[in-house]
Amino acid sequence: MVALEIGTSAAHIRRMAIFTPNSSQPSLSQELLSYIIGAVMLVVLIYGCIQFYDADFRDCASGYSGNCGKFHATAEYRAFRVWQTAVLIVWPIGAGVLIFLQRSRLRV
Repeated sequence: MVALEIGTSAAHIRRMAIFTPNSSQPSLSQELLSYIIGAVMLVVLIYGCIQFYDADFRDCASGYSGNCGKFHATAEYRAFRVWQTAVLIVWPIGAGVLIFLQRSRLRV
């Protein structure tokens, strides 16, 4: 047993901790939903990284040009803009939902 200073208790020391992991675990459905949301977030990001590897398209005479000098049609540019918008929507919402689902594990 560790000797405590006069006037401090174990409860007081526990309240002073910056991060205290909670012993309660999320339910199975919360855990499964967390994995599904994380997988969707990764799939959206990886799809764009593979499909639009030379992104930041610039307007040029024959359509659009990527960073690697490859020319792209207008349809590819529109698909890139849709993916870019999807990432800007899916990632913040997904991160917020993941934090909400895992709130029982996080305790400050």
